[in-house]
Amino acid sequence: MVAYPQKSDGNSGNFVGFINKTIEIEVIKVMSSVFEFEEVEEILTGSAAEMMAAEAHGVLSGMLCVSDKAECNNWLKAVYDDEVGELLSRDALLLLERFFDEAAEMIKSDDFEFPLFLPDDDEPLGSRASALAEWCRGFIYGLGYGGMDKEAEWQGESREVLQDMVEISRLDSDCGGEVDENAFVELSEFVRIGVLVIFAELRDSGEGGNNETVH
Repeated sequence: MVAYPQKSDGNSGNFVGFINKTIEIEVIKVMSSVFEFEEVEEILTGSAAEMMAAEAHGVLSGMLCVSDKAECNNWLKAVYDDEVGELLSRDALLLLERFFDEAAEMIKSDDFEFPLFLPDDDEPLGSRASALAEWCRGFIYGLGYGGMDKEAEWQGESREVLQDMVEISRLDSDCGGEVDENAFVELSEFVRIGVLVIFAELRDSGEGGNNETVH
């Protein structure tokens, strides 16, 4: 089961404690950019994509953790199951390419500004929780799709983060009654910081950074 984040008492040695010691949680960082969640969602829906916006952003985030050389074209093959949809217009393709490039810049930032791409706060909590689950599924898939060895021994905080992401990926739209707004904000921040931890640990270990995408 997912251990939903709780306020740290200062003695926590787990990843939740790490988050609360590292950053003061004020407001979840939903992707702050020129892109609107509904806009990207509509493009993917209208072009017969295999996944929606949150999961697609999770996939590219996982790919970028593994390799600085991750390419937008390979990401699009994952989103469209190897064939970019015939219904994808030139303008829509350019937008998705900019979407990928912006995420690549943000995840490499040194100021903790990497955000998750989730529905706006005015959407029902159940829908946002479901999108968070999709994001985590996409991220886990993106690590493997980006070339991370399935037999790799995950160490340190990364191992715990991935174990919890697997549990979070099982949330669905019916969980809104089990997770209140504050818990959702902290759980999302847990995932966001976890991605940065994995990104940093892969580079420190030499596993990430220069790996070439295998697809």
